[in-house]
Amino acid sequence: YTPLTSFAARFLVAAGRPFGGSEAVPYVKQFFSGGANSMRAWQPRALGPGGYVDTLSLNSDNNLRLFQTGDLRMELNLEYRFPIAGFFRGALFADIGNIWTLDSLADRPGSQFLLAKRAAPDGSFVHQPFYRQLAIGAGAGLRIDLSYFLFRLDVAIPLRYNYPRDSNGEPLTRDGSDFLESAYWQDFKGFGLRDLAFQLGLGYPF
Repeated sequence: YTPLTSFAARFLVAAGRPFGGSEAVPYVKQFFSGGANSMRAWQPRALGPGGYVDTLSLNSDNNLRLFQTGDLRMELNLEYRFPIAGFFRGALFADIGNIWTLDSLADRPGSQFLLAKRAAPDGSFVHQPFYRQLAIGAGAGLRIDLSYFLFRLDVAIPLRYNYPRDSNGEPLTRDGSDFLESAYWQDFKGFGLRDLAFQLGLGYPF
């Protein structure tokens, strides 16, 4: 028996390391963030790792997000579930998390999991600690509960990004500065439908 009104939470930490002489975890076994069962304000592989920005992921029409994977995943998901009418259910939710690499990678600056900030040797980049690279998204969902099946539509928006942005929403990660916290948060200037993420799912996300 599942109560119609409930509060659900999930805290997830997972890590992977290569073995047997391999230099990296196989790509299909690496972690990714985003999608219907993860950080719902981002599409699959559109978030992270760390504060790294893949320019391909900034284009919402581009599905070739090949470098948005990591060795460590940390995520907190919160959801308040309530009845609407009949077999319709509603939800309000918030997701906090990201993925990281465990090693420093020159081709993905800012992706490494660190406890304290570290400047690149040439001073061109400041690697932020993991807690400054946590992304936050929130939204609402509609569920159709048919007992044996539950169909789900979630709509979410990023509230806090894993990297600082300028007033036009462009990433500021390749600067040596230590940006203010306000540069990470959604300012809602020019906010539109393109800023929303729509996720379809079968069953509850967790």
